[in-house]
Amino acid sequence: MQTLWSPRGGAYGLTFSPDGDLLAGLTHDTVYCWTRSRNWDKSGLKWAAGHLTAVAFHPSGRTLAYAALNSSEPPEAPPAPDTPPVPRRASP
Repeated sequence: MQTLWSPRGGAYGLTFSPDGDLLAGLTHDTVYCWTRSRNWDKSGLKWAAGHLTAVAFHPSGRTLAYAALNSSEPPEAPPAPDTPPVPRRASP
């Protein structure tokens, strides 16, 4: 097992290339690739136009695609779960 360095507290959406040589992952604004054949050397691509959400390799392994929300602001937190309504008395 190997620990790979990633800024800002870690990366998510990790995926390997089909040949297993590249590992890609995201932070909110950067796509990172680590290369196994280069002693896990890391490179990155900064994305300033939105919040990155996903990354995937084409089956050929020659293309890396990523998706982002079309906003310069990160997404809002999901709403809190609904709480049951408070019972109310009927008016006289």
